[in-house]
Amino acid sequence: YTTSDDGLNWNRVPDSNIPVANTNAFVSFPGMSAFGNSIWVPTVANSPLGNPRIYKSTDKGLTWSVKEIVLPNASTHQYWLGLAFENETTGILTTAHSSSTEAIIKKTTDGGNNWFDITKPVNIITANSICNIPGIAGGYVVAGDVNDGTAYTLDGGNSWSQLDNKANFLPHFHSATDGWSIEYPSRRIDKYIGPPIPLPVELISFTAQLQDQKVFLYWTTATELNNNGFEIQRRIAESEFATIGFVK
Repeated sequence: YTTSDDGLNWNRVPDSNIPVANTNAFVSFPGMSAFGNSIWVPTVANSPLGNPRIYKSTDKGLTWSVKEIVLPNASTHQYWLGLAFENETTGILTTAHSSSTEAIIKKTTDGGNNWFDITKPVNIITANSICNIPGIAGGYVVAGDVNDGTAYTLDGGNSWSQLDNKANFLPHFHSATDGWSIEYPSRRIDKYIGPPIPLPVELISFTAQLQDQKVFLYWTTATELNNNGFEIQRRIAESEFATIGFVK
């Protein structure tokens, strides 16, 4: 179903716009992600077992395509997917199943058409869920199973740092300082109260000046870690931000 009035009314998406689902497959609970007009919904294979799949829409759910994620032992183990996108092209997925002894973490840079393995956190045995850290390019937090704790990356998964050693599920960070998760097995909601996740760029000043109908931006940084450059974005009226330049 889709809505265009904040949920007051809903319209069913025609079956012809949705790829046929595998028999008895269901939505992977921790996995759905959305950015802009794009939505990704992972599904779990169930009776028979098999590879999980990710449904994708680029028009706010009106039409859909599907991508199968090939994983080892998928015919004998039921995989759940965690999924988080930081923009319409770049995202990371995590995998977990009941007999898992090694986390599998993959990344896409083309909106989910292709996925490749990336470095996994040292202490994360089973990666059950993941979230993006808004405002931090390449920033993600991944939660592990019992005694695995959580870990974060600031460079899109090239390296990870341990955040804590508690058993958490479904992390959600609003910023580098504000985060929540569900504690296991108590299922209490925990709030992150530790030190701020270090930002890859520490900004000292940022100013803008209008000259001859042109806007000039000036900024100064104190520190930069694994920073490839700065993406310049612009928004007109109530439209979404669009990238108009990149400065190294």
